[in-house]
Amino acid sequence: MPMRARELIGPALLGVATGARTSLGLAGVAFGERRSWTPRPIEIAQSRGARLATAGMVAGELVADKLPGAPSRFAPQAIAARVVIGAVGGSALAWRDATSCPAGAAIGGLGALVGAAVGLRWRTAVKDRGWPDLPAALAEDAAALAGAYRAGRRPS
Repeated sequence: MPMRARELIGPALLGVATGARTSLGLAGVAFGERRSWTPRPIEIAQSRGARLATAGMVAGELVADKLPGAPSRFAPQAIAARVVIGAVGGSALAWRDATSCPAGAAIGGLGALVGAAVGLRWRTAVKDRGWPDLPAALAEDAAALAGAYRAGRRPS
């Protein structure tokens, strides 16, 4: 079934958030709204155990991103993981909302590429201006978390 423009917002936002922090592609689904009919895999992703595991992954990534040895978000393994998780998350949101899973996957994967590029551009601009990196990284975290949270809400 074709998607309406407003139904693209969730997968797109989740993809962009995933481009910033990989684990947010899972968190947007795990902590997203439930529907009256929710597919079984999404019910499992929203279980207490899955939410605890997802929260742990998000917390770990938020800390690890600030470490000096953190790899580039465009390292082959890192960008591949972001695109795949963005696609899976976008597809899951589309499935939950009874819309097109392939379109949700495509939008989520593309969103991850956009989010990674925008995040890198932001951090590079901060570095080039000589601004402190930690506040910039925390601002990126806040924007990505807000995007993942909004992505998990139902289209209005």
